Amino acid sequence: VLFRSGGGDGTQVGTAADREDATVRRVVLAPGDRALSRVTETVAEDYPRGRCRPTPVDGFRVYAPDTTRSFFVAHATTGCANEAVHLLSHRPFHG
Repeated sequence: VLFRSGGGDGTQVGTAADREDATVRRVVLAPGDRALSRVTETVAEDYPRGRCRPTPVDGFRVYAPDTTRSFFVAHATTGCANEAVHLLSHRPFHG
């Protein structure tokens, strides 16, 4: 799960990222290894202010599959507080 967070405390801003359709395969990582998931981001300014309800965000919260602990990725920008506006999508890792 991936979503924008704000307020300096990890509070979710808007809706979580949509998952793009793609073939999913299991990837096992050793400690210290990394995997990447492509994230597509639409800018909040593409939407009318009244619909978007622009809100400053600090970055992304990322939850890897089957985990309850998130990772924070700093990325200061503007999100939409309206959960009907979908600004983020991501694609599963494929090597």
